[in-house]
Amino acid sequence: MTSTESRRSAFEGALVGVLVARPASVERLPVELMSAEDVAAELGRVQARKAMDAAYEAELLMALAGQRPDVDDPPAGHPGARRRGAGSPVPGTSEFLPDELALVLNCSRSFAVGVLTDAWLLAERLPAVHAACAAGELDWFRARVFADVLGPRRTR
Repeated sequence: MTSTESRRSAFEGALVGVLVARPASVERLPVELMSAEDVAAELGRVQARKAMDAAYEAELLMALAGQRPDVDDPPAGHPGARRRGAGSPVPGTSEFLPDELALVLNCSRSFAVGVLTDAWLLAERLPAVHAACAAGELDWFRARVFADVLGPRRTR
């Protein structure tokens, strides 16, 4: 049992179980019945929903990162320690977090590192930008521009 599971009630655990088991769905309006003004308004809603989903994804990623501390990682020079490349872009997390995320998202490790980097910068380092995305007021593309400009400089 994880520490999160021990903090929630049986009701909360059951509710989370039901909500997590739901299939993904999107509320869709009948496009063929919409006027040009309706289409424009709905496009704005779709963009706001995308920003909200991206902010939620960042929160989920940081929750996963928080459950993967680096305390059990083998130290450098020991068997099983990473020999090449960087570990996790999220400070204090396991070097294997990007590999686990790549498996969960069915993507490459380098893509998972980028997703983790963006999530960490926006959720942890730029909370006002993250809050604007969560409210649907700022799209994720512009939020990533803030992260690129205000985040730590990357060396290449």
